[in-house]
Amino acid sequence: MAGAASRAGVRLIARRGALLAAVAAAAAIGLAACGGGDDDGASVEAFCGKVDQLSNLSNPFQDLNPGDVEGAKDAIDQVTGATNQIADVAPPEIQGDVETLQSFFESFGDQIADVETPQDLLGAVQGLRGEAQQVQGAGTRLQNYARENCSSQGS
Repeated sequence: MAGAASRAGVRLIARRGALLAAVAAAAAIGLAACGGGDDDGASVEAFCGKVDQLSNLSNPFQDLNPGDVEGAKDAIDQVTGATNQIADVAPPEIQGDVETLQSFFESFGDQIADVETPQDLLGAVQGLRGEAQQVQGAGTRLQNYARENCSSQGS
């Protein structure tokens, strides 16, 4: 019976992980319309170039196996790193939304740092429900910003 509960918990984690990945994708993969550019400093061009570069990376949650707590930690670390790279070049008008994502993934990474079981990971994921709407809103605004500003940048 404990095995069945564990498998059910891991499936829920995977679904929640997919939600987190979708939020991360809003900040990276979903912004792939951006063209290349000079990555020096915070600007629309640098932001679009960085997002374009990161959009070529694979989704770290995609091959995550049920029960793989360490894999989940690694995936969150990768998403946090990508978000930090975007934050380094985000123009002022979207910096707040990027910081929302950055803070969320850093906080989540801190919460799961000492997690050892799928059940503990599930508890950490469930603890983030209250932030989901704010994070999704930030991701949507970033997508809209990229659609409005990056497509005109060209390659």
